[in-house]
Amino acid sequence: MRSRHIMFIHPEILYLIGGTSRCTFMVVFLTTVICQPEERCLRHWLTSLMASAAGCFCMSQSPSYPVAPFPLSLIATTLFSLSLGLAWSGLRRFYHRSVHLPTLMVITLTPGMLHLLLLWLETSQILHMSTTFLVTAIMAVLAMVEILRPPRRRILSQYVVAMAFFIYFLALFIPLAMLVTGVMTMEMMVSGQAAILADQILCILIHSGFIAMTSERSGMTLKHLSETDQLTGLSNRRGLQSALKRQKALYRPGQVLSMIIIDLDHFKAINDRLGHDAGDAVLRQFSQHLIAITRCQDMAVRWGGEEFLILLPDTPVEKAALLAERLRARVEGTPFALEPKALNITISLGVAVTPANTCDFDSVLQNADEALYKAKREGRNRVCCHDPSSLSRPLAVQA
Repeated sequence: MRSRHIMFIHPEILYLIGGTSRCTFMVVFLTTVICQPEERCLRHWLTSLMASAAGCFCMSQSPSYPVAPFPLSLIATTLFSLSLGLAWSGLRRFYHRSVHLPTLMVITLTPGMLHLLLLWLETSQILHMSTTFLVTAIMAVLAMVEILRPPRRRILSQYVVAMAFFIYFLALFIPLAMLVTGVMTMEMMVSGQAAILADQILCILIHSGFIAMTSERSGMTLKHLSETDQLTGLSNRRGLQSALKRQKALYRPGQVLSMIIIDLDHFKAINDRLGHDAGDAVLRQFSQHLIAITRCQDMAVRWGGEEFLILLPDTPVEKAALLAERLRARVEGTPFALEPKALNITISLGVAVTPANTCDFDSVLQNADEALYKAKREGRNRVCCHDPSSLSRPLAVQA
């Protein structure tokens, strides 16, 4: 009967392999940094990867595991803590949070200082290892906290990184608890390879996740820019089409959607008389009125030129008409700040609602446009609402 032999790889060899794999991955990471120089967080994470690789190479030179001789142990401890500290600071940069340099220095240097203190006190290896695992586990928790704090925009890849840090925390906390309670001895720690292998795998997973986070956010930013009007900051036609697709996917029988199309009265005369800079200022100020008057579920759009549009989900035509009238009165009663003097502006508005039990957005857009032209024909500075029976009626007339 054949005996089965369990393969044993020396920890020093595992650390050497880990350092080499990190160096290989650094080439990929460096390419990402070069391609996205504006992402300052990537520089933190690249330096974090470099520190982690250097720490692995240091441990590969150690004649003993898990505690290397001084000063190699101090250098390795500082490099690994620097790696985790820079991962934390990179996350703060990624979420546009400030990085307090003294705090980063404390996070980075504390493990090394504790290491020196324990060496000076000549404490046991169990206490030494337990302290190292505890501090490193706390640093992993700090990284998780940064990811799980509510950001302005949530991205999916950040949760992969958070999960990797959580597994990293467990890989540190469980041996810590076992050492403290006596379930695991230092001899068992020396013969174990799982912790080192877990560290190699999780390090690459975490830094791959960092690249995925920046790529996903860049894609979201490009999509947002392509759907945003650069002058006013409102959505543009492409953004409206995306919103209508989402509304169509979420449509339920009986649900209605109203639309308001707005035109600034005599806007061409403003451009001709005061110049395009003044016209742009008027458009920007009007967009602020739109933002102020709309609800969180509504969508304000620059439809083109001096035409704007408001999309109102789950809103009957009567409520849409009331909102349109509030906007008309607000604009009429608020002079626009221009040089050399303020300018009075009026607007014309057309309101329509989706036909009963349909999500025909093309027809509601056409009906709102017809109602707008009716308002302009009847003297401007008024709201006209499209009637499903094709009998449009004015809702507000200039005083």
